[in-house]
This record gives sequence, C-alpha cells and structure tokens, in this order.
Amino acid sequence: MAAKQPTIADTDTREKAQDLKNWSSGIGNAVPAFSKNDAKPAPSHGTLLQIEAEKKERMTTNTSKQVAADLEKEKSDELIKPHAKADSSKDEEPKA
Repeated sequence: MAAKQPTIADTDTREKAQDLKNWSSGIGNAVPAFSKNDAKPAPSHGTLLQIEAEKKERMTTNTSKQVAADLEKEKSDELIKPHAKADSSKDEEPKA
C-alpha cells in the first residue's frame, strides 16, 4: 500500500519545526554566517567574474568590426534617404 501524501498544513508544520530546531541550535539553514574570521574567496579559473580592466572585446568573426560598421552606415543612410515611401493612407482625417 502506498504511503499517504502529507497535506500542506502537515508539511508546513514539519518544516517550521525543523527551522526552529536548526536556528535554535545555531546551525541556521546549514549556511555559515559571515564573521570576521571568514575570508573573501579567491576567484578560481571557472568564475565568470570580469574586472573592468580585464574585459576583453568579444570577437565572433574576423570581419565583425567591418560588419558592425556596415550596419551602422546602412542605418544612417536609411535615415537620410529611406527606401520605402511614407504611407499615410491609413491615417485618420483631422477632426474639426
């Protein structure tokens, strides 16, 4: 026969009792508290920490700078001489 699933109230009561037991013993949620004896962990080779001075430019292809420049030029050219005509046929007539 399968075990009966505990209700939410039963689970909540059990978890609160466990928290009270842990915190009253000084363990907390099994996470050590910060104290003056704790040292800052040294970054390992696997960390994603990047200091501003150490940030390197991302490079995806050999021509990425040229592609970015071409896209910027295309965007500015579009503002100067758009390739699509302005269509105001869907605009409402002014109301008097």
